Amino acid sequence: MNALLIAALTLTVLLAGMRRLDHAAVALGLQAAALGGLTLWLGVADRSGELYIAAVLTLAVKGVVIPLVLLRVLQRLERRVDPHPILLPEMAVAVSLGLMVLARAVTPVALFGAAAFASLLTVGTGIVLTGLLMMITRRQVIAQVEGLVVMENGIYLAVLGATRGMPFAVELGVLFDLLVAVLILSSLTFRIGTTLDSLNTDRLRGLRG
Repeated sequence: MNALLIAALTLTVLLAGMRRLDHAAVALGLQAAALGGLTLWLGVADRSGELYIAAVLTLAVKGVVIPLVLLRVLQRLERRVDPHPILLPEMAVAVSLGLMVLARAVTPVALFGAAAFASLLTVGTGIVLTGLLMMITRRQVIAQVEGLVVMENGIYLAVLGATRGMPFAVELGVLFDLLVAVLILSSLTFRIGTTLDSLNTDRLRGLRG
């Protein structure tokens, strides 16, 4: 379990500093694989069939479908790099590490009897904060969509820690909502890119004037 948590944490920090959007999409798939592995670990520990199914759905939707959708949009738009992020990659990585430390400081670990579940909540909170950082500091629409997926991954992990296993109905609903949101946002991103030949949100805001 610790290895999977470290993998999820490392991928999150790397995502914060990635300028290659296609690499970030692949990293999202790997992060989902770590989350699926953690869910499977909980399923084995609790002998829960629902968690087994949740692990498979996490791997299928977040680990395969969503990264493929993002990669397809990037390929069709011929976009690979976020050229002008608000934070330099090194600075974004440093801020992400700081957010992880902050998450450890503010998470009410004492409320959870098992250290394993407290770790899930702490790391999940840090991932949520990093996803929010990505959405705030990226100018490319597709990069902000990737930040949204990172945030949802963090929420998923935090809820696993807080509830000691998310109810299957809730997980199914969240996965469906996330998939629909990514499909819609990807479609809008493609339409924006083909119409304006730009995915920079600063240019989109300028159109309001």
